Amino acid sequence: MKNIKYIESNFKKIKDKNYLKYQNLHKKNFGKLKKELLFEISNSLNKLHYKNYSVTQWRILVGPWLNIVLNIYFYYNFFSQHFSNKNKLKLKSNNKGNFYPPLDYVNFFKIINIKKNQLYFFKIILNKNKNNKKNKNDFMYFFNHKDYFYLKILNLFIKKSTILLTRSRFLRSQIASIIIKSFFRILPLINLSNYMRVRGINYNFNKRKFFLDYMNKKNSKIIEFIMNLMPSSYIENFDLYEKIAKENIKQPKTIYTDTAHLDDDLLKHMMLYWSSTNNKTNIYLGQHGGNHRIHDDYVTNYNDDYNICTKCFVWGKPLKKKEARSSSNRLFNLKKNQTNFNKIKFDVCYVFEAMRENQFQGDFKRNDDYIRSLNTKRFFLKNLKRHFIVKPYFDKNRYPDQLTVNKLSQMLKIEKNKFKNSKEVIFQSNIIILDYLSTMIFELICLNVPFIVILDKSHDYFSDIGKNFCKELKRMKLMYNDPKKALKFVDNLKKNKNWWITKEHQKKILKLKKSYAFTSKNHTNDWYKNLIK
Repeated sequence: MKNIKYIESNFKKIKDKNYLKYQNLHKKNFGKLKKELLFEISNSLNKLHYKNYSVTQWRILVGPWLNIVLNIYFYYNFFSQHFSNKNKLKLKSNNKGNFYPPLDYVNFFKIINIKKNQLYFFKIILNKNKNNKKNKNDFMYFFNHKDYFYLKILNLFIKKSTILLTRSRFLRSQIASIIIKSFFRILPLINLSNYMRVRGINYNFNKRKFFLDYMNKKNSKIIEFIMNLMPSSYIENFDLYEKIAKENIKQPKTIYTDTAHLDDDLLKHMMLYWSSTNNKTNIYLGQHGGNHRIHDDYVTNYNDDYNICTKCFVWGKPLKKKEARSSSNRLFNLKKNQTNFNKIKFDVCYVFEAMRENQFQGDFKRNDDYIRSLNTKRFFLKNLKRHFIVKPYFDKNRYPDQLTVNKLSQMLKIEKNKFKNSKEVIFQSNIIILDYLSTMIFELICLNVPFIVILDKSHDYFSDIGKNFCKELKRMKLMYNDPKKALKFVDNLKKNKNWWITKEHQKKILKLKKSYAFTSKNHTNDWYKNLIK
């Protein structure tokens, strides 16, 4: 634990302009390197598994994982250089046992967020981690019985014209309506990551060595790192996943999802197999969050979506060949269930992004904003002259290492009773404060809830759409780079209580809705038409 504490106490000190230079260099080279590695990985996997899949096909399976693992590598590489030069980090780990690769993508995401694994990552990068040459097969998989029988029944209805929906964010009533309208041509598919569950370890040194032998040695350092974090579902368990993918679900005409293509390895194996048949399955994807279009590909990596999909449904005006505008499931259902606006209890509600205890484990691309974000929050709330509350981001499943209310209270010097972890407070406040851009801002626009954004100038990772979006917010006086100016604006609202509901301002909000947060009055029917085309 001493090593971990040393890392955490020192990483703040060394995230200076040198880090930003390093980050910018990485940003420039990221796309090229990713393309090279994807080609090499595809070639090696073809050799290992006796396949002839294209790079685009392999991208379906390994693309989301490669995006994350590359950013982790660059992040740890920067700090490992510092710690190695200072020679203060003792890499004789106190952790007992060996570090084994994850079983699947879900397991991978869990592993990278475990605090003690920091040391392993440093050891790998500094070549002080001895490869475990002992094979270990302690792996088991099992099926959810209810889901198993559901799939058996579902297969009776699947035809060549069938469209399957999985993790689509439709309500059950909406799905039922779409099924009836389509005369059972559109059908719901269960969440396959819950259907097949995996446990244990499956590690085969010979297979991994064979895989490595076909990789370009030019990137040997990176390859060694990513190999240690490549899921067994891509190597040792590939044949098993392929067999289950072939046997459990008949091939549909189209598969639609918002998020399952990112983390559901069984579904990805199915889509990979379906892409190799004579009658290829259409892959329809939906915009699953606010980051999708406003941040550049370096942050979101959504170009991978466009590379693998047949069509991508977005919440705003289509700007790419494969895009089609749709009414957002996420926003529409939120709007449908919104709370009564008349019960105003608070002047100001400051909505926090996910504040994580394990700061060092954060996202390479955006973690440099952590300290500034903390300082902005502290300054604004300390000097605010109006009654306020804080709504923390709280999702233990997504971020198990989130800071507790107690710790946030201590760090920001705010009383614990100021924290309200309920979405209702958003509708019970005169104005919402954000210091990040994500799905929440589109929810507020859709719901017509007053808000402003405080965004540090260091946020320079916007797409062209995102840059235009920010310009519009600034023209409407809804975005500030300086927290002092934002503070002045909020304090002055006491004199101008009706600023949000003026006719001119509401016209602009309506324009934002149409451009970035579209919902249709005929939501279910419009979606039926989109899917059935």
